[in-house]
Amino acid sequence: MQNKAENLLHTFDETAYVSVNLIYTEFLNSIKHVDRMKNEHTVQLWIGQYMGRLKQGLEGKAKEYISRNRDIPTIDWFQKKIIYLISVHLQEFSQMVRYNQ
Repeated sequence: MQNKAENLLHTFDETAYVSVNLIYTEFLNSIKHVDRMKNEHTVQLWIGQYMGRLKQGLEGKAKEYISRNRDIPTIDWFQKKIIYLISVHLQEFSQMVRYNQ
């Protein structure tokens, strides 16, 4: 049986996964008419913008999770796991946009 912290981490992970896919879809729609061979700089600017939006959104959601669940006995561990999950999902987004080339 999972404890409260593990359940919250699982929920956060699922939420982050959905966020990555939504931001990625928005990114693809933004660059669908851009010729990457001629305008790679423009694409890189879009990648930075969407990566920033994703990071900001995930960090905001993480703060909500942490502030609402300060009663977790292992709050330090919980915070570290959420930070780790954010980095995993940012890396996932980065790989998705890289492989779209």
